[in-house]
Amino acid sequence: MSGRRNSEYTQFLPKRVEALILSASCSLTSEVISLCAENDIPIMMNDRFGMPVWRTEAVVGGSVPLLRRRQLLLAERPEGSELTQALLAQKLEARIVFLRNLASNRRDERGSKLKEAAEQIFEYKRQMEELPHKPIQELRPKFLGCEGSAGRIYFSALKDILPPEADFFGRARGSGSGAFNQMLNYGYGVLYQDMLRLCSQARLDPYIGVMHTDNYNRPTLVYDLVEPFRADVEACVSKLFTRRQIRTAEHFQTADTGPCLSGAGKRILLDTLYQKRKDTKKMSRLVTGLKNGLVQWAA
Repeated sequence: MSGRRNSEYTQFLPKRVEALILSASCSLTSEVISLCAENDIPIMMNDRFGMPVWRTEAVVGGSVPLLRRRQLLLAERPEGSELTQALLAQKLEARIVFLRNLASNRRDERGSKLKEAAEQIFEYKRQMEELPHKPIQELRPKFLGCEGSAGRIYFSALKDILPPEADFFGRARGSGSGAFNQMLNYGYGVLYQDMLRLCSQARLDPYIGVMHTDNYNRPTLVYDLVEPFRADVEACVSKLFTRRQIRTAEHFQTADTGPCLSGAGKRILLDTLYQKRKDTKKMSRLVTGLKNGLVQWAA
């Protein structure tokens, strides 16, 4: 298999190629397409934002049917609860570390409250880790109960350190939810895009999740797999507000439903996210590990 860049040809062995990802004007010969099909190499086209638009699959199916069957089995087998437990434990641990870091920089009552919140979240993490490995249908309410209670404690603690312009009184969605929530929602959306792209490249079905229940056109596996990385977004947004880098007049604009992020607001958030986030590789390793585990799993 060969490709040309700047009038130079480069050759690759098919077994060294995981995927062909197209993002600009290009052409492929029928021989290349056939070779990809024979070697179970997906061909993907991404839009200008890097999001998958379409993907080819060989008629023989390759690894895709196997992966989908194994994904579906996660909802029926204890391994699904084990995966959920690990993802949520990582999420809570990241939030605990963030709160403790915030507390270390505050010697007043706010620091004490942050430490107390971190200890309370640690207790919910401990309770969750002690749950037995049973099918996810039996444990989902307990997982969500621990995660939800820990989340309320976490955001209540963050509320006490944010300036008034954050307009934050608790976690909410929608355009009228306040400046801090607006930035969180946009940052989470960046995580969803990154994870959706990685799942598609790995040929995992992003619409077959474990913890999040299936619903029409909702990438539930994406929602499952981003959980450990939410604290990175929360840390970035908190930093922007506590360091007074957000100016409402510049970074937000008025819409019919209330204030929303302006172009400048999106840019400053994206710049901060990609300067701080080192976990794109971590996300890739998580997806690759899940795929390899499903392939090797003795059903």
